[in-house]
Amino acid sequence: MDSAPRVAIGIPVYNGENYLRATLAAILDQTYTDFRLVISDNASKDATPDIIESIIGHDSRVTYTRQPRNLGAAPNYNACFELAPPTEYFGWIAHDDLPWPRFLESCVAALDAHPEATVAYSKTRIIDPYGNDIGSHAPRPELASPHAAVRLGNVIDQRNENYPVFGLMRRSALERTGLHGSYSGSDRALVAELAMLGPFAELDDWQFSLREHPQRSVRTQLAKGRTRSRDVWFDTANRGRIVLPRWRRLRAYERAIRSAPISLREKLWAYYELARWIGDKNWKALALDLYIASRTVARRARARQPVDSR
Repeated sequence: MDSAPRVAIGIPVYNGENYLRATLAAILDQTYTDFRLVISDNASKDATPDIIESIIGHDSRVTYTRQPRNLGAAPNYNACFELAPPTEYFGWIAHDDLPWPRFLESCVAALDAHPEATVAYSKTRIIDPYGNDIGSHAPRPELASPHAAVRLGNVIDQRNENYPVFGLMRRSALERTGLHGSYSGSDRALVAELAMLGPFAELDDWQFSLREHPQRSVRTQLAKGRTRSRDVWFDTANRGRIVLPRWRRLRAYERAIRSAPISLREKLWAYYELARWIGDKNWKALALDLYIASRTVARRARARQPVDSR
């Protein structure tokens, strides 16, 4: 194995004993072997450390860091990137998903063949908790468009799943982004930044499975009455803070357009796509952010008022 690998994979995990062993096996059995695997454990309380310890002694490609406390998902994702060696390509894989055997080989080949591409990703199947195939996500040919505005419009469309976030990324492009922000939806903002920097390369065949199960964060954190708790899941430092997640995502989208190395005409087109995003029901979410913030400020102000004991 080359002492300077071209690929690094990060697995951020918290209490992942349910599917981690299968995911690790799928990654370590890849046909492309020139990679390093970086695992960042967010202070898991289950058998996650035991599962990891059982494999690191048998494969020198694996490094393991256990965080002293639960940082939240976004800082843990970013920790994987910061702990990884400075390889040419980098990608995240969730502890409950399954890359197929040729996933890395195919993604590396696609990025090598398309030096303008920032991300190579696979058409994605959906599996149930037991690994049974239950469907697929639609292909995304718009992400290969030479026009940044077309790519942006596809990324920010709320009807599209954000599965390209688990593609293999060109590190030089990833370093120009804000990585994962500490607010709900920041993973979509990251993909939007990458889309503004260059086209994506979608593999011709299926090479990745995303697992749908009741414990997925998007299911548990968006359950009725728990919408705001998703910001704490993204970053535990958000507890008690006013986050305004949709406004922060809007700002990230605008910054991605403003800083993109594209023509003025293309930027104006991208701003038009952003205006469409606001008008496509997101204005309600933006207004809800402000309403929740105002209610929080008012409640805290009342709590600080002195009590009249007369």
